[in-house]
Amino acid sequence: MRCHRRSRALIGVLVSGLALWAGAGDAQTPAPKPQWVVAIAEEGESLDPPTSMLFTSEIYQQHIFDTLVGIEGDDLKVVGLLAERWETLNPTTWRVHLRKGVKFHNGKVLDAEDVKYSMEQYTDQKNRRSVYARGIARAEVKDAGTVDVITTEPVAAMLFNLTRLQILPRDTREKEGAQGFAQHPVGTGPYRFVEWKRDQQLVLEANPSYWRGAVAPRRLVFRAIRDASTRAAELRSGGVDIIATPPLPQLDMLDAGETQVVPVKGGRIIIYPFDVTHAPFDNRKVREAANLAVNKDAIVKNVLGNRGIVLAGPLTSAWLGHDPAVKPFPYDPARARQLLAEAGYPQGFEATWSISSGVFLKDAEIAEAVAGQLRQVGIRLKLSPTERAKIQKDAQEGTFQGMTSVAWGTQFEPDPMVNWVFMRPHMSTPKIQELVRQGRAEVDLEKRRRTYQELYRTAHDEAMWLFVHAQDELWAKRRDVAWQPYNITGSKALVYYFQVPGGR
Repeated sequence: MRCHRRSRALIGVLVSGLALWAGAGDAQTPAPKPQWVVAIAEEGESLDPPTSMLFTSEIYQQHIFDTLVGIEGDDLKVVGLLAERWETLNPTTWRVHLRKGVKFHNGKVLDAEDVKYSMEQYTDQKNRRSVYARGIARAEVKDAGTVDVITTEPVAAMLFNLTRLQILPRDTREKEGAQGFAQHPVGTGPYRFVEWKRDQQLVLEANPSYWRGAVAPRRLVFRAIRDASTRAAELRSGGVDIIATPPLPQLDMLDAGETQVVPVKGGRIIIYPFDVTHAPFDNRKVREAANLAVNKDAIVKNVLGNRGIVLAGPLTSAWLGHDPAVKPFPYDPARARQLLAEAGYPQGFEATWSISSGVFLKDAEIAEAVAGQLRQVGIRLKLSPTERAKIQKDAQEGTFQGMTSVAWGTQFEPDPMVNWVFMRPHMSTPKIQELVRQGRAEVDLEKRRRTYQELYRTAHDEAMWLFVHAQDELWAKRRDVAWQPYNITGSKALVYYFQVPGGR
């Protein structure tokens, strides 16, 4: 039996992660403002954790809810949040001892039944957050403060996955149902729900009884502003305090005077997967041709202004399993045309590409540039701007046609991402799926690294995606806001999360 206590919980192979968290200010930082207004690029789809997957929804939810464990500190520790401590009874049984006296926002005391109920929601494959519960068979209540989480097999990424599964109040959510609960969510987190006017603002207020102590600011407002220039104008005027994804042409302007830009290199992998179960992208030669037809260096330089890196495979260097020996596909349009002819498409073909617009850095502009280069070799893509919630749903269910566009924030642990993408037959192969299963079950760090490196090489060799780029993660803020991104991996990459200081 191995006991894990907060003071010495080492991350090891089991978990690592990257989050844009707020670092505490030093003595020279401004006094905290009572309210922060944060402008993000898209609206969340729900405040109910099990039924939502968009990163915006997670940004909202992580302020309302807590998880059993979290990742904190420069030394990459897994720390107890709602779990005061935990132990592994055997390779497939994790015993969790809950922190005593934690209350939900409605005054109910957290107990093991809430954890059991929450795990049942996340393991339901109909729910969108189930990717983080893969391998969990069930939860068993031992007493009010103790619950066993039982897996179908050893799950090396178990602790990392638990950092993404927020704990729900069983009685309240059962009474209200998922839709009703989403209208007035109740958690144990640092902020309580006040109101949500969709496409206008979400308002949260500090939880005065938060188990980790007082948080600041006292009030937190999120505004979904889809146009990047509008977000920037609001920041400069003082209408908002922090913005996500500032417009590239205005970075110099935003990094002066009362505002500043906060950049992090290569923080988000942009994923352009093919539907490999239907023509024309069921043919590997076609997929390779598409990769050879795109001048990725030129796109990163000329469209992104070098605010990104070129991808060779599905992982960047911060991830376990990245293989630096694998090089990006070269730009070779002549070879691309030859491969298309060999695949039976000497005149090229038409296909559809579902794209986002205004969510990621220059996402629509990059899609236009890529489509223009593909057109030169005969691949004629119809760009279909689509709401992100539908893009995610179609990718998850395999209902998109041709190509689609999703994204994943950089993190050390690949299990959730490779499960979400590669365990879906329309975006994978049997060999890759077997490697995903092997990586999930293997507990030895170096063996896992080798397994994921093989997956990385295989995904490259099979040209499973149109590998183009990982973008830099950019925020901008007013200088009187005592907030800085906190990178808990020790690398230069992080994901999209915004989180405030205080109890965290």
